[in-house]
Amino acid sequence: QWLDLDKVLAAPKDAATYPTWSDALAQSVRREADEMISEAIFGTGDAKLRTLLTTTTTRVDALTAALYGVPAPAADWDLVQLPGNQRAGVLTQAAFLAIRAHEVYPSPVLRGVSVLDHFLCEAPPPPGGAVVTTPPTPSDPASTPTTNRERYAAHTASAQCQGCHVTIDGIGMGFEEFDAIGRYRTTDNGHPVDATGTLTPSGIAGGDFDGAPEMAQLL
Repeated sequence: QWLDLDKVLAAPKDAATYPTWSDALAQSVRREADEMISEAIFGTGDAKLRTLLTTTTTRVDALTAALYGVPAPAADWDLVQLPGNQRAGVLTQAAFLAIRAHEVYPSPVLRGVSVLDHFLCEAPPPPGGAVVTTPPTPSDPASTPTTNRERYAAHTASAQCQGCHVTIDGIGMGFEEFDAIGRYRTTDNGHPVDATGTLTPSGIAGGDFDGAPEMAQLL
């Protein structure tokens, strides 16, 4: 309920872009979230929020293991270690990431707002009526390709949007190493991924980070 994880069961994804996404995979990543959280709280973990945010231990089945790029366990839902430079806790779980993305592209706005709301109790106000909230579209195929980060930078460049989006996108861009179904990636549209960001919560020491695992350590 806290992280709205059941929404992944109905998260729409573009079949041409993500042919491996299926109802079965959605069910698997939903269960993986429960398995990891239960392990951190009731299993071998220490039941601390820090562990929920930074652990690299989870339980997976063959479908989730393939999504995460790790060998399938001997038995479904056995413990595995995920690469610590890629994954850290609940924020980098496929269920959390897939919900906060669109059919084709990940959404730094949805991901940034979620961290502010669910982890820092600083939900930003809704955009005003005159603000265009349609996600930015990909560049014209005939033009120079752009990354998801560049599209959103252009979308939120106006003075009308910057007041909120400096904070939202400063967090959300830290998730750019994950596509719309939560797979780890190092390139976006043929360009190196830039997952640097800044965590600037009110009244709390934040800081710059590179990637979601570093952000999780700051949180």
